[in-house]
Amino acid sequence: MKHTCNVCQKCSDWGPGWEHYGSILIEDDGLPLLKTCSDQCRAKIDDPNRWLLLLWAKSGARPSRKILKTFKQYPKECEPFLA
Repeated sequence: MKHTCNVCQKCSDWGPGWEHYGSILIEDDGLPLLKTCSDQCRAKIDDPNRWLLLLWAKSGARPSRKILKTFKQYPKECEPFLA
């Protein structure tokens, strides 16, 4: 299975250097996880939670209210999902 880095858009098999950011709750909700392919890409992510919210908005994902409660410190980024 090919994976895409959410920073540089590299697409390849999962291997050394790859990491994901997320939780079982996120996976159970069917939401995409934040994936990075290298230390260089991880260094560009200043706030993984904010990146997740932006990734979901871009992909058209719809997080549940249960998930959104864990992101209450990001009201601006949560607005599109509450409409």
